[in-house]
Amino acid sequence: MQRIETCGIVAIIRANSADELIQTAAAIHAGGVNVIEVTMTTPNALQVISDVSSAYGDAVLVGAGSVLDAETARAVMLAGAEFIVSPVTKPDVIEICNRYGKVVIPGAFTPTEILTAWETGADYVKVFPSSGVGAAYIKDVKAPLPQIPLVPTGGINAENAAEFITAGATALGVGSALVNNQLIAAGEFALLTERAEQLVKEIDQLILGKYRLLEFLNSGGFSSVFRAREEMTNRIVAIKALAKTAYPASRMKFLLNEFQAMSKIWKHPNIVSIHTVEPGEDDYVAWIVMEFVEGKSLHDLMQEGALVLTDALNIGLDICRGLREAHAHKIMHRDIKPQNILLTIDKEAKVADFSIARIFGETTEFAETMAGTRRYMAPEQTYGSYDYRADLYSTGLILYQAVTGRFPFSGENKEIDKKKAAGEIEEIDRCPEVLRHFLQKALHRQLSERHQSATEMYEELDRIRQDEYVKQASELIDASVNSSNPRLAEALERYRKTFRLSLADAERMNQNLFFQRRQKEENTKREKLLAQVERHYTRAIRHAENRDYSSVLAELHKVSHLCIDDQGLTKVADNLFQTLNTVNVPLSANPTVEEVVSLIQNLPDGESTDLRTWLEHQKLVPEEPTGVTPIQPRVKASGSYRLVIEEASPEYLLDQVHSDIQYPHEEEALHIFQQIQIFQQQGRTQQWLAFYNKLGKFYQKQAANFVKKDELELVANCYTRARFAYTVAEKQRRSRKNAKRGAVYYTRLARQFELQRSWEEAGKSYILAAYNHGYVNMPTLVEECHRMATVCYFNAAESAHLNNELQTAYDFYMLILAIGEKMSTPTKMGLSYVKTSLKRGEVLVGTFVLEFGGSAIATLLASAGADFIIADLEHSSFSIEAVGRIIRNARGSNLPCIVRVPALERHFISRVLDAGATGVMIPRVESRNDIEKIKQWTKYAPEGDRGVAFGIGHTDYGDFTKLDTREYVRNANQEILTIGQIETVKAVENLNDILTTDLYANDIGAAFPDIKSFGAFVGGCPTNISVGVQRLGLQAVLLTAVDRFPLIYYRDNCADIELTIDDVLAAPITESRAVLISGTGLSKEPSRSATLYAAEKAQSVGCQVFLDLDFRADQWHDPRAFGVVVRSALRYIDIAIGTEEEIKAATLTDLSQLTIEHSQISNPTIEGDMVVAIETLLGAGPDALIVKRGIEGADVHLVSGEVIHGAPFPVEVYNTLGAGDAFASGFIYGNLSGWGWEKSARLGNATGAIVVTRHGCANFMPTMPEVDEFVAERGGW
Repeated sequence: MQRIETCGIVAIIRANSADELIQTAAAIHAGGVNVIEVTMTTPNALQVISDVSSAYGDAVLVGAGSVLDAETARAVMLAGAEFIVSPVTKPDVIEICNRYGKVVIPGAFTPTEILTAWETGADYVKVFPSSGVGAAYIKDVKAPLPQIPLVPTGGINAENAAEFITAGATALGVGSALVNNQLIAAGEFALLTERAEQLVKEIDQLILGKYRLLEFLNSGGFSSVFRAREEMTNRIVAIKALAKTAYPASRMKFLLNEFQAMSKIWKHPNIVSIHTVEPGEDDYVAWIVMEFVEGKSLHDLMQEGALVLTDALNIGLDICRGLREAHAHKIMHRDIKPQNILLTIDKEAKVADFSIARIFGETTEFAETMAGTRRYMAPEQTYGSYDYRADLYSTGLILYQAVTGRFPFSGENKEIDKKKAAGEIEEIDRCPEVLRHFLQKALHRQLSERHQSATEMYEELDRIRQDEYVKQASELIDASVNSSNPRLAEALERYRKTFRLSLADAERMNQNLFFQRRQKEENTKREKLLAQVERHYTRAIRHAENRDYSSVLAELHKVSHLCIDDQGLTKVADNLFQTLNTVNVPLSANPTVEEVVSLIQNLPDGESTDLRTWLEHQKLVPEEPTGVTPIQPRVKASGSYRLVIEEASPEYLLDQVHSDIQYPHEEEALHIFQQIQIFQQQGRTQQWLAFYNKLGKFYQKQAANFVKKDELELVANCYTRARFAYTVAEKQRRSRKNAKRGAVYYTRLARQFELQRSWEEAGKSYILAAYNHGYVNMPTLVEECHRMATVCYFNAAESAHLNNELQTAYDFYMLILAIGEKMSTPTKMGLSYVKTSLKRGEVLVGTFVLEFGGSAIATLLASAGADFIIADLEHSSFSIEAVGRIIRNARGSNLPCIVRVPALERHFISRVLDAGATGVMIPRVESRNDIEKIKQWTKYAPEGDRGVAFGIGHTDYGDFTKLDTREYVRNANQEILTIGQIETVKAVENLNDILTTDLYANDIGAAFPDIKSFGAFVGGCPTNISVGVQRLGLQAVLLTAVDRFPLIYYRDNCADIELTIDDVLAAPITESRAVLISGTGLSKEPSRSATLYAAEKAQSVGCQVFLDLDFRADQWHDPRAFGVVVRSALRYIDIAIGTEEEIKAATLTDLSQLTIEHSQISNPTIEGDMVVAIETLLGAGPDALIVKRGIEGADVHLVSGEVIHGAPFPVEVYNTLGAGDAFASGFIYGNLSGWGWEKSARLGNATGAIVVTRHGCANFMPTMPEVDEFVAERGGW
């Protein structure tokens, strides 16, 4: 095989005799071709093969061609053939060749035939004939089947040979173009040599004058990749040839920009490095010469089965390192998949193929075009709006596949997209337990819940890797007898290399493990000692009961030997007990403590003092270890939920932290502290103060050491302990210095916990930082740390609430209030309002809590029976943006939000209301002039059921007394057009018909008949249809971003849509029979995600989904994306409605020639095959496609292929504005009423006809009696 590939040419020869063939072989061998195929059509072929093989030996590789059966194959192999070529795939021929170890090259043509031949056991596959399809066909076949070596045969000559090699051919079968029978017959063997030389030169020419192509590796839509050798250095490289067809002149500027940007990351060890980029020639625009990775791809490795956990972790870490470097330079890969992860011999991963990477500019960090391999795309990537986090999602996909051996989502592309969007990870239990949380986070459906950066993903994988190392090393260490055993050291070193840990990290973890084992051994020894001590004491008690006091002392003497390690003290104890045993002091039957003390007092002075010292410091029953943690505040739940940081003395705190040992450095600290205790007992003040100073220096030094290792928790802990020690030593300057350092590092630790989203730990660290800042009298920093602690505790509460841990969430909220009471700003006023309001049965949320604006606290208040929330702006300094967040979170719990404003200032109140407030409370109305101002603001005045009103307090002016909020909510429920998240569930009592998603309604809370935008402009497709079905008799609710939409409807801003997923509530969708979405809602983010989310949620609960295509070219940033987005949305759709132009537009990707003629209806002329367009859309998911044909009526195209025509109601058409929306209103009403396809279409035609004859739009929609009258006048249905 190597000789065939090295030569690159198989000369196909049919000669008339052995002599003729030998001469021919000699001629082409002289020209550089040393592989010949002797066809079985040659007379006496077996003998010829034998003679040529004998004549040339190893100089020429001889094979047999046109072999049709196994017996012939056996015969030619016995005759000396080294390879067998068959015109077709014969399994028996392949089998016998494999058995004899000979190369077999069967013939095939189609991709299916080629794959079958390869899977049957072929070494190469002959593609015949190649003359008709050309080199392009070889490239097309190699794209999905890069692993199959192909030998094109038929029509190969000097003119096209290089093209076939470049397209991916491993070798070429050349017949008459090289071995011409006429030249052979004429004896022109010199010409054969020339032909051979020319052919060899064509396929063996140097690229760029110095690179020789050795092997085709693979190809794609943009490039082909080869293995090559650099002739001057003999270095093996990979060369990627970029096709000119993929990079026309208009794209060259971008290509050069990409090269310049990507040059910054080419030297990273986890990115395939680029040696140089050279201008291309012929069909190629550029040659990229890069590192050749001598290994296999991750895809190839996974074909062998699931990876072991260590390999998966190491590869994942390598990918994250590469992506971290790329993302740091604003480069997003966009095509992370196993095939693009190359592995070295040592399985070091390198990210390859940045051919479709997105280079972001200084002001843009979102891509808007769909690119990549669909199977490995993030959910948002299919919609065309995504950022760097899409690469991380793809990384999670391939890691799941690596450790399980299967893809996390089954099915075809469409089904996989649905499961990705729903976050339905299959068989997560098959993943190693240590990776489950990581993979669930990496593949979460919500972008905000995933890893937010490559660094964050790397850090979590690194933590898992270190935990796994510790687990395995711990088992090894525990099983060993001697820590100095060389075999143990060798085994640990193997583990270190397996997990690819640095020497420093492994050494640190090993030392901790050895220390833990020593602790365990000491605990075991201590337990045995306690058991022995207990036995001696039991015996001593029994002897005492028998008045055998000598035996009592003997048992106590044995105890002293067990408990005293120091030899000198042991001798002293021996002498003391001997004296006690021999002294003649009478004891009563039950000696008291006083008698024993008296006995001891009779000892000589020196011995009495030594015994007292020993007894006072001996701990015969040590306390159970409770686990050393950094000094933490203790949070006590009292009646007022105050935060209590125990204000104990530094001496007591140091005694507590040294009661148990967790880290090696604490052993030395404990010795110093024990000496301090001895000096204290002896009353040697100067000495124990000096040793406290020594302890402070020790901890300060340890803190500096831990700074170098970036062990923030130990750094902060040691500085705080140093502060305590210096405080006792009366070194106030040093104490304050260490307190400041401790505060700094606790703050850094808190921020690290924040990045890890460990909110509770972050909160504790901020409290400890505040504690240290408070010691040095820095109130501003104390206040800031307290504020940050409340933010962390609030996030912890939100997390607990999402996990349905309501009690935990409630405790965190109370903790926030407790911290707030210790702060100087700004909660005290808010808290007083809370207490007062609770007495009235209402709820007023304090301003401090509102600053964090979470939905969980609103939910908590709602569950407690609150009717509404009042955001108090009178006593706070919130920005209007913060108010908007508060209001939206209140809506999330279906609570009206009333905003208490500081003054009667029109601009400020307008902004509050535009932010979505349900109502406004004005604390002081000073004069009748103020009331006149309010009356002039017609948009905001309290008029009936308009839904927006002022609550005005402290005034005697007639009807403008303080508004009863409960009454307001009841009044607002009359045929109200609901907005966002406020009254959606409460507003319509019988929410069972239709829910629409809108963008344009301009009046907050207005009843349907009063929506001002209908008077002059179209309010938007869903708004119009909502009004239409409402007039016909269905209940309708509208979800809209009205509170954030401009009040004036302009063409240039009509697609400035801010509807988000948070605005789409699940409850009303679940209670609805149908949901309507619009093509305009899909035109840009974030409304596109919100619209698709609403459709997906509706589909999941069995709610029917309608799509009005509503194509308006002026509202799309790139009209060409319309087709892509609509087709991706159709998987959620039951019925789609559109005009012929809209339907054709939905199937195209090139709408660059569209012209925008009107802000409402562009009506572009779009060319295309209507039949194909309908088939394409129906094939994407919907059950029916409704084609609006205007005065020709409407057609219903069913997925079954049936077409139902709905006849029109001819009228004199005055204009077309609103006709389409009117049609949709009628059709939807008929469909939901069970009228059938034809009659529903007829109803749509009728409502459309009525509206256009009335010169109007949604505000001229007919009622059902008006429709009946109109139809009756025209002869009935």
